[in-house]
Amino acid sequence: MGNHNVPHHSDTTEARQLIEKAQSYFKQEQYQASVECLHRAETLTKPLHITRMCIMICRNMFAAYQELGKLDSALIYADMLLGDARKIRDPEAEMDAWNFKAILYNANLELDSAMNSYKKAHQLAITLNDKVAQAIYSSNMGIIFGQQRQYEKAYTYFREAYMIGREIGDSSMIALGAMNIGRGLAEEEKFDSAKFYLVKAERAAYAVREEDPGLYNGVLSFQALLNLHQGNYERAETQYQQLAEIYSQNDQSIYLAEVYGYLAEINYAQKNYLNAINYGLLDLNLIKDIPAQEIREKALLVLTKAYGELRNYKEAFYYGEQYRQIRDSSYGAEVTRLVAEVESKYELDQKNSENYQLSMEAQQQKSLARQRTIIALVTSLITLLILGILFFFNLEYRHKKQLNRQLEATVKDRTAELESTNIQLKKSIEELRTFGHITSHDLKEPLRNISGFSSLLERRLDYKLDDDSREFLHYIKQNTHQMHELIEDILAYSTLDDQPFINQPVDLQEMVNKAKDNLSTLIQERNGSVQYDSMPVITNNEAQVFMVLKNLIENGLKYNRSEQPEVYLRYDRIDDKHHLYVSDNGIGIPAEYQDQIFQLFKRLHNRSEFSGTGMGLAISKKIAQRLGGELIVRSNGKKGSTFIVVLPVNVPVA
Repeated sequence: MGNHNVPHHSDTTEARQLIEKAQSYFKQEQYQASVECLHRAETLTKPLHITRMCIMICRNMFAAYQELGKLDSALIYADMLLGDARKIRDPEAEMDAWNFKAILYNANLELDSAMNSYKKAHQLAITLNDKVAQAIYSSNMGIIFGQQRQYEKAYTYFREAYMIGREIGDSSMIALGAMNIGRGLAEEEKFDSAKFYLVKAERAAYAVREEDPGLYNGVLSFQALLNLHQGNYERAETQYQQLAEIYSQNDQSIYLAEVYGYLAEINYAQKNYLNAINYGLLDLNLIKDIPAQEIREKALLVLTKAYGELRNYKEAFYYGEQYRQIRDSSYGAEVTRLVAEVESKYELDQKNSENYQLSMEAQQQKSLARQRTIIALVTSLITLLILGILFFFNLEYRHKKQLNRQLEATVKDRTAELESTNIQLKKSIEELRTFGHITSHDLKEPLRNISGFSSLLERRLDYKLDDDSREFLHYIKQNTHQMHELIEDILAYSTLDDQPFINQPVDLQEMVNKAKDNLSTLIQERNGSVQYDSMPVITNNEAQVFMVLKNLIENGLKYNRSEQPEVYLRYDRIDDKHHLYVSDNGIGIPAEYQDQIFQLFKRLHNRSEFSGTGMGLAISKKIAQRLGGELIVRSNGKKGSTFIVVLPVNVPVA
């Protein structure tokens, strides 16, 4: 559990007091003050290795960062909570950790990852026989399936939550379950069945309206949604305005924003486009600092369509472009069509009067041509018309043929230019590789001579050297060693693309142990530790996976001011990706530098403080990308970092 020696008792007491103070700040909605207290408690607790207290800090830190909207930091503490819970085999804390991760994935619309996390939390709730938690996770999984329009699966989980509520006699659970089932039925336009569950939800919510008024407001929201789906716009608008007043009085911004979104939809459906725009803008203003993507998307869509109907294509294009950026991956075809339509109208609207006049003249010519055709038919001058048409098409055909020949010649010339440029580029790349390879090897020889002769000179003149001379020789050898390391790293980076892909079974635990053996001297010098969870065997390139893990472990030990540097590794599979997490208690990486650290030779500190060439992370990033994955960093910028190596699961075995 931890170190309970007498000298640490005062630190433990102070840490507990700081946690209580942080909880008090949290209740007063002073979230930043809460975080600061928890950081101080964390600093006191980590050297004591009191895992239970670390778990308490992680839970509170997650909640505070979530309220501050710092979701990356919140995820770091969810991961730390998961690691600590597994370390002491605490299923309740592990369940909370998976729930926290699911909440964050859901907020970022990573629905598959959120579902995977909820399933793990749900299984732990069953193991713990925690009926309330089981019902909550069932409801959340049902909501995700509903968002993905997998209604049958959604109903399965909603019914489970509903039945658990009935089993334990929990009116809140009954109301929530019935309401979720009804919402799904309403989305499928099964309104009679939806009304049946609405009655059940209303009765259960009414029973707990005093202690849980939010649930009763939710039922009212469900009634309004049902009216909206059935086209009862006036009734729905009245109910949503009633909800808007309630949420406004209680300062519930997120719910108020959702209501404004529905009011915008209702007014758009009734062709009250100005009202729709007003509600849409109110919606966006409320959530400008809140990660509420689904609400934001609906508001942007209504604004795009409403401005389009008013022929204000500039504003329609502005909001449509934002909508496309958020939802392009999920609704690509529909959004692209909508924004492309608005964009073309916007560009058309900006054409000058000359283009407009030309367009009108073209339309007049078409109209005259049609009139001539009719006159020709009426006056039976069919032969003359046919001759005229044939003559016209003959001219057009010759003109187009000439243009096609010119176009073919231009394409041929451009293709030849591109092929020539491509050959030159390939030749230049090959020459650069050869130059880098030869240069790196040729530079090693004089470096070895400098190092060897420096050592020989030091031994031969041992007793004749004064302190300054010894220091000068020491600097020569130290810089020679640094130059040798730099050349080795340059050579490794420049030859990565030349190495063959050898996909084979890779035992991750064996790779970590091999890296620990390789870094044993550094671990002993720094009094560090490298710990890991159970890891599987995956299919990939063994040598390159080892290089990435070694570099990340070495970084965690080197860039660390702690008296006892710690590196902790764990594995998780999310969908069709392997996720290897390498966490440390080092110096942390500020947000503004988290992209720069993967650049060649980029160092955030000078060599006098931390040794190294500044190429380890660049090499690791390039390897991860070459293996079909990526390398991600997460850090709060103050203490500790987590590097995530993401690799594909389905790699063909060579």
